Amino acid sequence: TIPQLPGLWLMGMVLVLARWVDGGSLGLAWGLHAGWIWGLTCLDSAELIAYTGSGPIWITGLGGKPLAGIVGLLCLLGVGALLLLMLPN
Repeated sequence: TIPQLPGLWLMGMVLVLARWVDGGSLGLAWGLHAGWIWGLTCLDSAELIAYTGSGPIWITGLGGKPLAGIVGLLCLLGVGALLLLMLPN
């Protein structure tokens, strides 16, 4: 959906950074992507997170989509920051 586009773009940039950190190998980027998809799918299908609607959607994500909210974006920024710390000097 349109509200997810900034989050998807940021995810793509983090995956590019992961490839850069890993010396051009796709292993880390594939692992991160697979982990994110697996995690989101498991949380959704096992109903481990119940959206109550009590918080603003700009924080939690529009329609229960974490990448459409600030929490998902902050998580991606955190992963990006960790990857930057892993960059070889």
